[in-house]
Amino acid sequence: MISSVRDLVQDALTMLMVYSPDIILTAEENNTALRTLNSIIESLSNDSLTINSVTSENFSLTGGKKTYTFGTGGDFNSPRPTTVKAITTAITGTAGNIDFPVTILQYDDYAAIQLKTLQTNYPQYAYFDGAYPLNNVSFYPVPSSAIPVTIYSIKQLQEFTDTTNPVNFPQGYYRMFVALLAIELAPSYQLTASQNIIDIANQAKRGIIRTNQRPLTMQTDAALMGFGGRYNIFSDKWK
Repeated sequence: MISSVRDLVQDALTMLMVYSPDIILTAEENNTALRTLNSIIESLSNDSLTINSVTSENFSLTGGKKTYTFGTGGDFNSPRPTTVKAITTAITGTAGNIDFPVTILQYDDYAAIQLKTLQTNYPQYAYFDGAYPLNNVSFYPVPSSAIPVTIYSIKQLQEFTDTTNPVNFPQGYYRMFVALLAIELAPSYQLTASQNIIDIANQAKRGIIRTNQRPLTMQTDAALMGFGGRYNIFSDKWK
C-alpha cells in the first residue's frame, strides 16, 4: 500500500505526540507541513547519495550550435539536473552506433580553450555553467552537423503539490521523511524533537546513503600509461 503525504504528516505529528486519529488538522497545518516537506526534499536533492537513480536522456545537437539550455522549457526540455554524471555521443559505424564519452570540463579548463567556436564532426568536451533555472551546456569542438548525445544525470527528488499525493519512494525513504519532518515541525508546536527522533532520522538517512552509494571504478593517470616495463619504487625509474 502506498501512503499519501497526509499519512506522512500525521505520522510525523504522531511521533511528536501532538496528533491522534480524533484530531482534524487545519488547512494551515497541512499547508505548513507540505511546504516544510518540500523544503526538506529540496535540501536532500543537493546530496547525490540521497537520490536513488541516475536518469539517462537522449537529446540532439544542431550543427553549428555551441551552447544549449538544459531545464524545463529549454533546448533540452527536461527538469534541470542537480548533477551531470556522464555524457556520450553516438558515432555510426558498420556494426551500428558506437558510444564515445564526452569529457565534462570545469570552468577553468573551458575558459582556457582559445577558439571555442572550432567545428568538427563530434564534440569531445562539454561545460555546464550551473545557471538557474536553465543550466547552460557548451560543447567543444562544436559539431558541424546534427548528432545525438546521451546525458546521464541526477535529478531533484520528487516534490509534492498536495497532501493527497502518493509518497512513492524506494524502501527507507518514508521513514526518513517522517523523522525529518517531525524535527522540522517541532518548533511550530513549541517542542524540540527528542534525541530518539533525531537518531531515527540519521539512521534512516545513513541506510539510504549506503544503498545509493556507487563503487568507484579504479583509474590510472594517463601520464603513467605511456611507459613499458616495470616501475622500480626504490630507484623511482621505469625499467
